[in-house]
Amino acid sequence: MIGDESELLSSKPLDGIRKIKMREEILDVEEGKVIYLYDDNDVLIKLTDLDDRGKVSLTVDYLNDSSGNNIERVVKNADGALIRRLCFKFDDAGREIEHTEYDNNNELQFIAVREYNQDPGKVKVTAYNSDGEIKAITIEDAI
Repeated sequence: MIGDESELLSSKPLDGIRKIKMREEILDVEEGKVIYLYDDNDVLIKLTDLDDRGKVSLTVDYLNDSSGNNIERVVKNADGALIRRLCFKFDDAGREIEHTEYDNNNELQFIAVREYNQDPGKVKVTAYNSDGEIKAITIEDAI
């Protein structure tokens, strides 16, 4: 892991422009490198996957709420074209309650709704297709 800190301008300044410290980690993998970029709260905001020649193969941009929950991931290919977009909603306890996925045309693919008022330690997950029809209902261990 190689750490590199530099001062950058926030992409979404709150009260005008604010400087934030960014931290970057580079992980060497057999097929290339993965670069992780974190904001000043040490929350992941970007992942860049490089092939063995050092060329970008894909990027993932992370949008996080004020609690640090990842509310959106945008996956793009080397040319910057959309591959997939994932959106997440959380309850006040920080638990994921909805996961929505869109395809490369930004068209809805499915929605998964999580309900935590089931048996202790369990969560009910209802998956809907793009037409709003229920495709699956499962009971899972709550994480």
